Amino acid sequence: MITAQEFYQIKFCSVQLEMSISQIAEHLKINKGTVRHWLNQKTFKKTSYKKRPSKLDPFRGKIEDLLRYYPGFSSPQIYEKIKTRTPSDKGYEGGISIIKDLLKEIRPKQRKRFLTLHFPPGKVAQVDWGCAGYIMIEGRKRKVSYFVMVLGYSRMSFVMFTLSEAQEFWDLCHIKAFEYFGGVPEKVMVDNCKTAVISHKKGHDIVFNEKYMELAAHYGFEIIACNVRQPQEKGIVEKHVDYTRRNFIKGRYLEPFEMLNPDVRDWLDNVANVRIHGTTQKQPVHLHKEENLKPLPIHPYDYSRCQKVTADMQYRVRFDANKYSVPAEYAFKELNLVADENRVTFCYNGNCIADHLRCFGSKQDIAEEAHDKALLEGRKRAEEQKHLAWILRLTSRAEEFYQILKQRVLNPQKELRKIFALSELYSKQQIANAIEDTIEMQSCNADYIKLILDTKKRSFCEAGPLHISHKTDDLNIELDPPNMDRYKDK
Repeated sequence: MITAQEFYQIKFCSVQLEMSISQIAEHLKINKGTVRHWLNQKTFKKTSYKKRPSKLDPFRGKIEDLLRYYPGFSSPQIYEKIKTRTPSDKGYEGGISIIKDLLKEIRPKQRKRFLTLHFPPGKVAQVDWGCAGYIMIEGRKRKVSYFVMVLGYSRMSFVMFTLSEAQEFWDLCHIKAFEYFGGVPEKVMVDNCKTAVISHKKGHDIVFNEKYMELAAHYGFEIIACNVRQPQEKGIVEKHVDYTRRNFIKGRYLEPFEMLNPDVRDWLDNVANVRIHGTTQKQPVHLHKEENLKPLPIHPYDYSRCQKVTADMQYRVRFDANKYSVPAEYAFKELNLVADENRVTFCYNGNCIADHLRCFGSKQDIAEEAHDKALLEGRKRAEEQKHLAWILRLTSRAEEFYQILKQRVLNPQKELRKIFALSELYSKQQIANAIEDTIEMQSCNADYIKLILDTKKRSFCEAGPLHISHKTDDLNIELDPPNMDRYKDK
């Protein structure tokens, strides 16, 4: 079987180039008989083959009856119903693959069809998260998410970037969206994220997130949860998540993160909300004037995250993969943690004891030097008491010495440390005797005690052995006997 192009090439080579059958066959790599056959044909006509009978043909009617009864039968189920079961029962003896081919022919795959969503003014808003990408923050790869809320009637949209999808960020984004729209819709459609829906099982009541229900009660909107794995139910916001990705995020650097929200606000005001929307054929900002939104409450909702925590032995609290310090005296105590998008605060009995900037890195130790102060002062006092107790045990007059010392010097603790350091060079008895001597002389301080000890040490020093630097061989010197003749009388 040749193609139409090959047919016209055969005709061209024969008529225009006057090539023989052998030359045409060699040139086009086609059999000579095939070339001869098509040269005798005036036009190209695709060869039709007689369809061979199939093993499935006798059962086609039964299969169609089964599908009319229940269109959802699978090919294995059809196979089980028509196959041969006993030698006397002449059933289907072929394979399952031609059953699959037949089902594709007589039962084409049905695609789901959805209605276009229309909502009255002020009735509903749809919300969803999108992922913009990842950035590195203090050694941690952090996901950059963006929250999208779209009003169902006007298609007016709000977008906000965050470094987390936790409850406090979810609530904050709602608050900022309501403030941007200047009001609150009657209903908010959400998917089944845990910050909104705890449980959504078929045949059971929906269990909403308690914190999210508090937010809904404060602003007066009703939560509408979409069915599980049915994103088309909030198709308006799904499309806008994709629109934001393609028209704002694509090709853009996500750092510095602090510039994303000011930039996206400018994009919303000058691009997204002033364009001619493809569905409404109007600008969202103009239709937004027709939205009948509920007024905002006088006071915004407190979206901060609150939880009970306990400080460890190093007076640190672990939160969001980082450690935050509290004053040392609160180690092992139960504290209240309050976190928002910027700060992490710790309270005890209603009093704020520590406040930190929130860290979005990983395995970081966020500490304040002031939190170590109480522990260091306690250790310092303990060391001073240790030095004083040691001195008081040296002599019965040590208490008298300490009272004089406090009157004479500005920093008695420093003097005690100096006296204690003398114990490395002198015995306890020597130091005790020196302390009593300073009392008698009314000159109580560490320097005078050291002077007394050094003086006594020098006065009792014994003379050391004679040291000769000559070699041993030099001591064995042989001298000639003296000549006494010079002393004789002449």
